[in-house]
Amino acid sequence: MWHGKPYTAHRVAAWLSGMVTTPQKPKHSREPTHILHKCDNRKCCNPNHFFLGTFTDNMKDAYNKKRKTQPKGEKHANAKLTNQQAEEIRQRYNSGEYQVPLAKEYGVSQRVISLIVRGEAYNG
Repeated sequence: MWHGKPYTAHRVAAWLSGMVTTPQKPKHSREPTHILHKCDNRKCCNPNHFFLGTFTDNMKDAYNKKRKTQPKGEKHANAKLTNQQAEEIRQRYNSGEYQVPLAKEYGVSQRVISLIVRGEAYNG
C-alpha cells in the first residue's frame, strides 16, 4: 500500500525502475503505460521482462500468445444460435437445403450459415 492505496507488485517494480511515472494503474485504456510481460508470468516482477502498451495491446498480446481465447459456439457473447441449431443447419444443408433460406429461418446472415456448414463456426 502506498498512501492507503493498493498497487500490484509488477506495477510498483516498473515504477521503481523508472518505466512509468506512477505506481497507479492507467486511468484510461488508451494510455500506453500498461505493463505487459515478455515472459508471460503474471507474478513476475522483473522490469527486464516488462514492456509498455495500451490495454488493447495487452489483449492482443494475450490472444497472440494463446493465454486468452474467445469462447466458441453458443458460449460466445454474440452468439445468436445454439450449438444444437448449428448442427441442425449442417444436417439440413447436407440434405440439400440452401444457405439463404436457412439464414432467413434462423435469423442470421448467409455468411453465418456458410461459416457453420464449413465448420468454421459453432464447431464444438
